[in-house]
Amino acid sequence: MSDNPERSIKKEEPETTYFGLHVVKMHDGKVVRFSDIEKLPFFEFWLASSDGSTLQFLDDGDKGVNLNDWIAFSRLFIQTGKHRYCLDVMLKQCDKTAPVPRDIEEWDGMSSVGLESDFL
Repeated sequence: MSDNPERSIKKEEPETTYFGLHVVKMHDGKVVRFSDIEKLPFFEFWLASSDGSTLQFLDDGDKGVNLNDWIAFSRLFIQTGKHRYCLDVMLKQCDKTAPVPRDIEEWDGMSSVGLESDFL
């Protein structure tokens, strides 16, 4: 036993995750700060992959990204250099000889009602 009781108390280090981001404990789980991800050199790449991820508003006005979503992205990024929505990979998986589904053909043949916008 130590003569100095202060020496025996361990300081709790902040929890970190992939790429050195600090983990923030919330009442319903753990998140990483959106502002911390913005500082990473591959932020735009992550942003393209983050569609569908839940953001939580933190007390200081920042947003929190679900820790499990961040871990899933990070592991895939480290292992493959890609994220879950790589267009080139998805196109390679498509069967270009497959027929267009009937409901899509019907939809394409519908008349405009005036509120639609053409994007392509």
